[in-house]
Amino acid sequence: MLVGRRLAIGALSSAVDAAIGGAGGVVLLAGEAGMGKTALASEAVAYAKARGAETVWGTCWEGDGAPGFWPWIQVVRALALDGGDAGEGVLAELTGVTEERSGGVLGDESALRFRTYDMAATYVRRRAAQRPLVVVIDDLHWADASSLRLLVFLARQLHDAAALVIGTYRDVEVMVGDHPARPLLAELAGQAELIRLTGLTADEVGQLIEKVCGERPQAPLIQAVHARTAGNPFFAQQIVRLLAAQGVPLDRALVTGIPPAVGDVLARRLARLPGTVVDLLAVASVVGRRFPIAMVAAIAGAPAAMAVPLADSAVRAAVLEQDEPGHLRFSHDLFRDVLYDGLPAARRSALHLSVAGLLEQHTGVAATAAEIAYHRSVAWPLGDRDRAVTALIDAAQEATARTAFDEAAAHLRRAVEVAGGATAVDLAVLCEYGDALRRAGHGEDAQAALLGAAARARATGEVGLFARAAFGAHRVATLTDSSRSGVIALLQEALAAFDAEGTVGGPPARWLLSASLARELADGPHRDLPRAVALASAAVNGARAADDAGVLAYALFALADVRWEPGTATERLGIAGDLAAAAGAAHETELVLEAHLCRLVALLELGDPAFTIELGTFTRLAERARYR
Repeated sequence: MLVGRRLAIGALSSAVDAAIGGAGGVVLLAGEAGMGKTALASEAVAYAKARGAETVWGTCWEGDGAPGFWPWIQVVRALALDGGDAGEGVLAELTGVTEERSGGVLGDESALRFRTYDMAATYVRRRAAQRPLVVVIDDLHWADASSLRLLVFLARQLHDAAALVIGTYRDVEVMVGDHPARPLLAELAGQAELIRLTGLTADEVGQLIEKVCGERPQAPLIQAVHARTAGNPFFAQQIVRLLAAQGVPLDRALVTGIPPAVGDVLARRLARLPGTVVDLLAVASVVGRRFPIAMVAAIAGAPAAMAVPLADSAVRAAVLEQDEPGHLRFSHDLFRDVLYDGLPAARRSALHLSVAGLLEQHTGVAATAAEIAYHRSVAWPLGDRDRAVTALIDAAQEATARTAFDEAAAHLRRAVEVAGGATAVDLAVLCEYGDALRRAGHGEDAQAALLGAAARARATGEVGLFARAAFGAHRVATLTDSSRSGVIALLQEALAAFDAEGTVGGPPARWLLSASLARELADGPHRDLPRAVALASAAVNGARAADDAGVLAYALFALADVRWEPGTATERLGIAGDLAAAAGAAHETELVLEAHLCRLVALLELGDPAFTIELGTFTRLAERARYR
């Protein structure tokens, strides 16, 4: 399945056309495993056959046991099937069974080699003179030196022949260590047209996904597959087949896992690297796809002067790529996953703890709370439980500040798990978890967490946390006509608990509860508007007395809510102004927006032209909050 190789196909077709016209040569297709080199050669062969050319393949052998000139022996055998004497003679020369060479002559080896090359080249030229010829030599990175020298010799003989040789090789493997083919392929590249194949673009990966799955994928899925595979066509195709096997719509499929065929390819590439390089890469796989080389060296216990050359070896092998100064990155996620999965579980956890420790020390890298939380939580049960939970809470707070509510909920869910579950985690954390779920739109889960927190607080007599859970349960949205009797009862119970304490004036949380109960009674099947107005007014007065801007903002929001009826627009305009001021002082972004919404609705009811200005202000603030 060829996608995104239009330019390469065009170059190959032009080379075939030139050869058929008598101007032959050599074209080399270079790229890592999976880039489609063999598929492109097959495309060129199909085109050559359609143009009337003769085509033949030779494939190099990985490992020991193959004789010298093995790919050329295959080529000549295929061409000699017509029974021509010349072909048999060349075959005998390549296999070393000619009479001249079997008699123990201690002659000039260079002369013998030249005769072999010349016979093979002459044979190819004569066959091409009878009918244009296209020869494919696949996997030149496994070729023996004699086969490569013959190809170098032949490349100089084809400029006026109707013959084209297409060679394929994995350039990244040739660059590792002292690969024996490197100098000969470099010499050959000077005589040939070299086509380097790189990864597909994101758009081309999208086309590939569509071809495999039969439907056009959404942009996030395309980006995920492209990032994971770096556009390698074979890797992308295998990943997409895993997606299709999940049996769910593409927009819900998860880009995870390593297809066995891909894992095998990558494992073989890593196996060609020195063990010290692979060990360093394994440590880097724990740090992340992108990592500071100094941090990896410190965790691995290697001096930077030793780690940098090891990392350079991985860069030459295209396992790593250069990033900003002092940083490297894996060329694609699959390399990192293969290395990471190969680590024993205990070793992985220990490495995660080491990474977290360095990040907390800020040793030359600005760490986010999420990074520290990830490494500490993944390391668990190794390490300190309390430090892991604290790191997750810090990460959740950072995510909430960015309005990344789903991310915050995920951090707190993990914090609850690490702490030992909903019955063991600190009650304040459980309440915050419920609030995070509410913000993320997971109403049922939020209500369950908050009701569980309320039950625990009731049992332990913690009035403040009981009030917090009740307030959180109130803020979980339900359908307008749904019964809210359970939440109303919870709020009333919390208010009664505060009243039982007999605190003069009541703490600020009491006025939050009063405002919440007012909103519950303003609408729905339990509507009691006079009581709602009284509760909201009392909450405003109590919050002012307590001098708490956040509670005052919510109380004013409740008052605006319960006074939302015909003929109150002027009153609500004044409430909106106070609400905006209080919410701004408390840095309550959501309530600032509510203030401007309340103001623009009141202006619209009054027919005030300032409505359009207020609408623009509200829109700007909402967009800013969305992308904050």
